[in-house]
Amino acid sequence: MKGALYISPFAVSMSKMFILHSSRNSEAYKIFLACLPYSSNSLMELKPSIINDYSTFLESSWKMHNSNLKGLTLESEVSTKFDPKENTCSAIRRGSKIFSGRIICAHLTLMGKLNFTSVVASEQANPNLTNDYIDYKGVVTIRAVEDGLLYPTYALYTWVPHCGHRDEFKMVTVSFRKRHLEGLKGLLTPLDSYTWAASGISLTLLAVLLTTASLKNSQSLKAGLTFFIQSCHWILSSLSAQYHGTPAILRAVPHFPILIIICVWSFFLLGTVFYQGSMFSSLIAHTPFAVPSTLEYVVESGIQILTTSRIMAGEPRPTSMLRHIMDDVINTTDRSTKLFRTLIDLKSRVNFIFRFYMFEIGLNISEGHEVEFEDGTFKRVKDTFAIINVDYELDEVLEGVGFKGDPYILRHTEFPMFFADVPILISRGCMTSFIIDCCGRLAQSGLYKWWEDLDVLDVLLGNVKDASLKQLYRKLIAKRFFGAKNEIVFEEAKQVTLSALGGVIGLGGGILFFAGVAFVQELVSYQMLQYMAWKCKRGAGVVLTVLKIKILRRVWGFGSFC
Repeated sequence: MKGALYISPFAVSMSKMFILHSSRNSEAYKIFLACLPYSSNSLMELKPSIINDYSTFLESSWKMHNSNLKGLTLESEVSTKFDPKENTCSAIRRGSKIFSGRIICAHLTLMGKLNFTSVVASEQANPNLTNDYIDYKGVVTIRAVEDGLLYPTYALYTWVPHCGHRDEFKMVTVSFRKRHLEGLKGLLTPLDSYTWAASGISLTLLAVLLTTASLKNSQSLKAGLTFFIQSCHWILSSLSAQYHGTPAILRAVPHFPILIIICVWSFFLLGTVFYQGSMFSSLIAHTPFAVPSTLEYVVESGIQILTTSRIMAGEPRPTSMLRHIMDDVINTTDRSTKLFRTLIDLKSRVNFIFRFYMFEIGLNISEGHEVEFEDGTFKRVKDTFAIINVDYELDEVLEGVGFKGDPYILRHTEFPMFFADVPILISRGCMTSFIIDCCGRLAQSGLYKWWEDLDVLDVLLGNVKDASLKQLYRKLIAKRFFGAKNEIVFEEAKQVTLSALGGVIGLGGGILFFAGVAFVQELVSYQMLQYMAWKCKRGAGVVLTVLKIKILRRVWGFGSFC
């Protein structure tokens, strides 16, 4: 073919182009391959000998002639400075070499495979009008998909189906509150306030019913009060699996044996099975009972909500990634549901902490220092708060939070509601198919995932090494590389402090006091108690009289001396 070949801009976006040509005098036709990487009008004739599968032949021919981009320019935000003597892509540290980062390693691999020239894109240049452009760290929202990816006719970018990642936003609740009465609160937590109120009213009405049924016409009010106390004592004893008082109740109420049997069975289920089992679970719980464990509970409780995951959204300073993607979830939620109101409240109440290093944020919170919020103010974080972050950044913050203190950390088990899609985007053009194919090979080999893990760990360990002691640095190494989550402590070396027994001593003292009162009540009659009270009152009066006389004598003696 002679002359220049004009290729439409829409045709340039196609991944592969072949041209069929035939003359008027012959039925034979020729196949030409458009070599897009070289120039806009370069063609190469294909001369197959025997073709059994045209699709395989055309595919192999395209890869053979277009796999080498021969220095074609590709723009990106990646600076490809890599010194083999100082940098490596195979480990965080290898001798004196340091890890270059996931994006640089991936970009260098693509450059070596496809032989293109990489230039750093300037903020003023429009990559869509000059060279092809690749983006490794753009967070994609629904609006971005509709504007640049959704419609193939005029889409600006192609979403590379490999090597991207989808980050989940997870939430934890952290509490630095004191633990003095948490053990005693475990006695009440098996039942909520409504169940306690309903149980108290029901058991009181049962005691009144039994008292009414036991009274006879000749009995006085005092006898009824005595039996009411006996009924209450029997109910409490039965709830504690002590049924020795049941025969006395049956003798006093002989016409309702079935009711008594049903009550005993109910007391057994409520007190022995349900309450004691729930109380045991509450006493061994590692988190406070008032700590919110769901997103809805966190919003309704009014505790402080923090986020530290950041994004550069065309502003001088980083902004909250959570707020950046929350609108997508809010806009797809029914406005009449409670979830919609919860999301609106969450968006208005979430506080973004501005800091580049996640571990440093957690360390400042642990030490009680002030942190910088998005409005530029410096404030201390409250004792109980919730954090909602990208999963790996959340782990980094929690490592710092638990460094100096011993907080309660409750991880929420809800299914994540917010996601951040961070794919690799390539501008539509002749390089699209090559980039997609090479990224697929990186993903299949596991290299890209390995670089992601090294990237996260390198940032965390670098921050820990700069801000803390070597002991924590070694613990994190053991946890990340060897899976050691808890420090091994022998039982004889794990001593219990005396402060942990404060609640037990108070509980034991209270039980002994009430037991002593009950014992004295059973041992001594009412008349004897009156006599003892009179004797104590009389003795106290005598003591006061003697003290008054001594005081008056001293006053008189001092006056006569003067």
